[in-house]
Amino acid sequence: MSNYLKSGDFIGGAAFLNDVADSVASGQPDALGVLPGTAYGGGLTTGDYLRLTDAEALALSDTAVGTLYGGIYRRVLFKSGIAGGSTTGFKRGSIVFWDLVTSGADPYQVTNVEATDPQLIAGVVINKTDTLTAALSGKYCWIQVAGLVIGQYRATVTAATQFVDVIWAKLGAGADNGTFDSLALATAITGTLLTAYMGIAVDAPANGGLKKIQLVGLSDRRI
Repeated sequence: MSNYLKSGDFIGGAAFLNDVADSVASGQPDALGVLPGTAYGGGLTTGDYLRLTDAEALALSDTAVGTLYGGIYRRVLFKSGIAGGSTTGFKRGSIVFWDLVTSGADPYQVTNVEATDPQLIAGVVINKTDTLTAALSGKYCWIQVAGLVIGQYRATVTAATQFVDVIWAKLGAGADNGTFDSLALATAITGTLLTAYMGIAVDAPANGGLKKIQLVGLSDRRI
């Protein structure tokens, strides 16, 4: 892998990056059960990242879930206690946020509860949308923080035009939680809009659609 941060040649407990949902940070629990959760060969920790080319990302894609593209992917812990499915669970293509509210939480824990500070935007979910019986909550997964990503748009986008600017919709709990919105070409960029800026619409935005977005500047919000 190009610029793989760890010496261990693995991504966690699944063959594909967008299937990884591990119960331990290392992704390689002790097979004999002697030291559960112990990492071997260096292991993975939250905050680790992959910088992948298009070809590498494709090779690590479960295309039944979705195709991954070149960019930066970071290993995080999805906050526990969040019910899967409906409008409450973690959704593919949705925005997640650094959890600075939970006392003693892993420093790379993310939540889908929308923040008020856009600097807390962590990245975009690449896993399949979870269900009530198979929640991603409490699992160690990968999110995308830079590059070409598949993003989830709000139910009613502002502009369905290719190559427009894309922002965090910031609509709070419900069906549009953690979604993207698009701006009309003539929109004046204010300071408020700039802080919510996410990138460029590579595909034309669509109401409630999963479309390609080129993330811009998101990876710089946290090293």
